[in-house]
Amino acid sequence: MPLELEVYTETDWKLVGNVTPGKSGSMSDNKGNGCRDIYVFECWKDDLGSTFYRSISGIDAEINMDRIISHSGLEVIHTLRRGDEAYELEVKTDKSPIARRIRFIHR
Repeated sequence: MPLELEVYTETDWKLVGNVTPGKSGSMSDNKGNGCRDIYVFECWKDDLGSTFYRSISGIDAEINMDRIISHSGLEVIHTLRRGDEAYELEVKTDKSPIARRIRFIHR
């Protein structure tokens, strides 16, 4: 089972994507103070869990369906094992005018 990503709409959670074993994904969070956090998440090759990182500093850009990330380091912010409670974040991406609740589930 892949790592699943859901976004909270006004009434419920909606599945918006997944990360298969051995693969990774990323998203940016535009902070109100003008700063930007870059989150990277990877589903372990053995599919037993996932690790979440925050970039210490760096940049990211999205071009069509590709995402380019350059960072000077990542800090582990969470480890999610299969069967754990969902891991939630609130982020304001480039595509959203407001911050949204998102959650990751590793079933």
